[in-house]
Amino acid sequence: MKIAKIATLLVCLISFGFSLEVTKDALNYFNQALSYQQSNQIDKAIEYYQKAINADSSFSEAYLNLGSAYLDKGDLANAKLYMQKACSLGNSAGCENYNTLNAN
Repeated sequence: MKIAKIATLLVCLISFGFSLEVTKDALNYFNQALSYQQSNQIDKAIEYYQKAINADSSFSEAYLNLGSAYLDKGDLANAKLYMQKACSLGNSAGCENYNTLNAN
């Protein structure tokens, strides 16, 4: 299981590294959201991922992580919605996660 988590993280990092340039504001909001999510402040993380998306609507990693935050919160419907949006923007981790959520 640990290897799978590491592999997922690497996919996310690779995806993030090769994404189109995002706005500075979007990246700042995204980084704040990451901090909130890591400290288990899920509602604040969701708020800041949404701010990142509002600043740059093509920021697929923000959609991916927003879906992850909703999953942390137990909101499967919104998790699927945002994973699907990340997928539609070409984020392969979003596609994989969306397909996994739909298989369950």
